[in-house]
Amino acid sequence: MRRLVGGLRRWSLGPRRQDRLPFLDGPCEGSHEGPTRSVVVKPQNAMVLAVSVRAPGTETGPALATAQRTPRDRRADMRHGGHAAPTPRSRIASAWIAGQAFSKSCAHCIISRSQPDPTWRQRMFTLGQRRRSLLRMLAAIVWTVAAPLAAPAQTLQVVTSGGLAAALRTLAPMFERSSGVSLSITSGASMGDTHDAIPNRLARGEPFDLVVMADGALEALVRSGQVQASSKTVLARSPIAMAVRAGAPRPEISSVESLRRTLLDATSVAYSDSASGVYLSTVLFPRLGIAAQMAPKSRKIAAEPVGQVVARGEAQIGFQQLSELRPVPGIDIVGLLPDGAQQLTLFSAGIVSSSAQPEAARRLLDFLVSADAAEAIRSSGLQPVSDPVR
Repeated sequence: MRRLVGGLRRWSLGPRRQDRLPFLDGPCEGSHEGPTRSVVVKPQNAMVLAVSVRAPGTETGPALATAQRTPRDRRADMRHGGHAAPTPRSRIASAWIAGQAFSKSCAHCIISRSQPDPTWRQRMFTLGQRRRSLLRMLAAIVWTVAAPLAAPAQTLQVVTSGGLAAALRTLAPMFERSSGVSLSITSGASMGDTHDAIPNRLARGEPFDLVVMADGALEALVRSGQVQASSKTVLARSPIAMAVRAGAPRPEISSVESLRRTLLDATSVAYSDSASGVYLSTVLFPRLGIAAQMAPKSRKIAAEPVGQVVARGEAQIGFQQLSELRPVPGIDIVGLLPDGAQQLTLFSAGIVSSSAQPEAARRLLDFLVSADAAEAIRSSGLQPVSDPVR
């Protein structure tokens, strides 16, 4: 064992470092007889040197031991600072060659037959640089192509009342492209007893990250601890408008008095069960002195847009937020309620206290109050909070 270890040391740490065998300079082939073993050196190609150890006179029989130096061994040498890496093959070869299987002169002959190319180190270094540069370039190309196609890592669950639903769905693709966060948007009323009303859904524990709804209703959720108080953000103001079925006569509502006459003359009136409907039935009708007359012909609509009821002819006139009437086909919007009868409803957003992604929800909040989002909000019939009150 001591002889084998000594031979390995001489092979790996010899003064000429010829054990590296990076390239072969011409054919190198020979058979070297020792007292008990025969060593055959044979190049397989310009990069691989094969060493086989056989019993004397058995060139064609099974080898007692074989080893070869391959490009993988030489890469290992590079990682070991130019010294031969202690791979199993190199240990076998050096043990047999430098041991007592044959004389030192014979071993020196075998080793010296494989003279290294003096430029091999620089060539290997340059080749490695090129390979690493190519791999980095390919990785960059793959990332550039695949990143836009990859599904966003996060999905925010957003529930909104009808007032901001159209604007949010218009803005969603823009936010997703800029943030890498996808939005799952569902709708519900800001208040009311319906199954889909936002307060009822939160009470059932539905996992939302952000709520968008009438400011008064959101304030109630803040007081109950269901929405983070510090996150409450006013997004827009929404006016109330009146609609009739498409093609029907358009009543006059340019003044408070003309609006009062239109309400009294109407055979049926529909309004929502959310903020605008609550204002009409509890504030405006009593203020105009017509609450008793309106009660038998008024209908509160839950769980669907008022415009759809009007489009089916089930109500002669309907009232709701302008942004909720605009997307409905089959109706004509007569106009906004006149000054003195109008009420602007504030729509706000807040982060749900149980949200698992509060940072992503905050990014969406910041986006909704940015200049990039203002135009889409304005186009939906809302007034961005940054706009002056009209």
